Amino acid sequence: MKTKLLFFIPLFLIGCQPQTNRPEPSVYASEMHTAYLEYFGAYYAEEGLPQVVCALDCYSDGLKLNKQGVIEGSGTNLYISDIFLPAELASTPGATMLPVGEYAADTSGNPMTFLPGQMFEGQITGAYLLRIEDDQLVNYTILPSGQLQVRYDGDTAVLHLQAVTAQKQAYTADFRGVMVFQDKSKASKHARSIRL
Repeated sequence: MKTKLLFFIPLFLIGCQPQTNRPEPSVYASEMHTAYLEYFGAYYAEEGLPQVVCALDCYSDGLKLNKQGVIEGSGTNLYISDIFLPAELASTPGATMLPVGEYAADTSGNPMTFLPGQMFEGQITGAYLLRIEDDQLVNYTILPSGQLQVRYDGDTAVLHLQAVTAQKQAYTADFRGVMVFQDKSKASKHARSIRL
């Protein structure tokens, strides 16, 4: 009788397991340990858009930028290439941090919006994630929709991103720390480009 019970118990357990229609766990980390705020000034002023433009470049544990500005290590990079701020911030770039509030993915270029992730001429731009292993890009996804919440606790920035990936999966990211400010308003080229 014992052998029959042992035989039937595993079959019973296997028969009751739920179907595996759940999405696979994300390969992208959600806890960011380093954040760079890149300031580009009124980058699109010649096109009639006076807003100040910044980019947000965040790294999970295991990734860092070397002295040449190249990503090294293994982990997740969250990048938002165009965050639009009020035009009046252009006069004080050194003091410009992300103002407190909620930013929405939007192509309007209005203040308090950021460019949603998209493919443009074979390159990704806007909001996107890179998965890097041993200094090599192994996976990426764009973030075509989402909201970024910004607040401060003294000098500490508290950032929370809620987004949806191109594969229609929810993604969240959090950063708590001091953002590194980089003035790139004199640079001849805006942001980085990732050709795939």
